[in-house]
Amino acid sequence: MRLEARKYLTDIQAAAERIARFTGGKRFEQYLADEMLRSAVERQFGILGEALSRLSKDSPEIAALIPDHARMDGALAELSSPHTSSTRLAALKRSPGFA
Repeated sequence: MRLEARKYLTDIQAAAERIARFTGGKRFEQYLADEMLRSAVERQFGILGEALSRLSKDSPEIAALIPDHARMDGALAELSSPHTSSTRLAALKRSPGFA
């Protein structure tokens, strides 16, 4: 495995772990009410999405081993789009992790 692919996978794992830690035990309504939490989670989704996108371009054979990576890439792009926050929140609510 190329060094760059390892770096992207490390970034993906670290961002996913942060998202899980930040949102653990929280309900979606709590997420909506906490501006700092929303900002932190959206930042981690951005990092995860960028690393996944670069991994897909740099090492598509490695990215293909990640279940649903193409679907995730689309959802992450939706989250980081400049569209209304309601679009981003709807995409986030569909993601696993919220009670």
